[in-house]
Amino acid sequence: TLCDAWWRSKNTKWKKNDDIILIENYNRLVDDWDNKYFKPEEIACKETGIVGYDPRFLDSITQLRIKCNFPFTISSWYRHETHSIEKNKKEPGVHTLGLACDIAVDRERAYIVLKEAMAMGCFLGIGFQQKGSGRFIHLDMASAEYGILRPTIWSY
Repeated sequence: TLCDAWWRSKNTKWKKNDDIILIENYNRLVDDWDNKYFKPEEIACKETGIVGYDPRFLDSITQLRIKCNFPFTISSWYRHETHSIEKNKKEPGVHTLGLACDIAVDRERAYIVLKEAMAMGCFLGIGFQQKGSGRFIHLDMASAEYGILRPTIWSY
């Protein structure tokens, strides 16, 4: 498929995520999707429409959502390597592995998300943008085996 072909063609230091589920048309998932907190269109790449997720990451974000006890607005989850943000990077980021998402959240809810995410211990990459418009928290479960520094925290 288109989704798998780019991994085979890349000459990259990044490890492939063998657990990622890729679906080229999320409309096929409508009847079979069983996550009540996140819809396939929230997970899909905003530019290609391809759904890409690691089931462990989806389960962890779902558990975080339950612990926080308020709805999340996902501003970015899976990104195909052709996504405008990814194609401008030297190497594709963890969003392309289905192991990351950005949660549009600010102020006290940002504090709650950060506190609960840290307590869970499974999110090894945490980034936050809490100035101006477009505030969010990035969470990922990529580990050092993917060729990146983890655990770590950063600000945008």
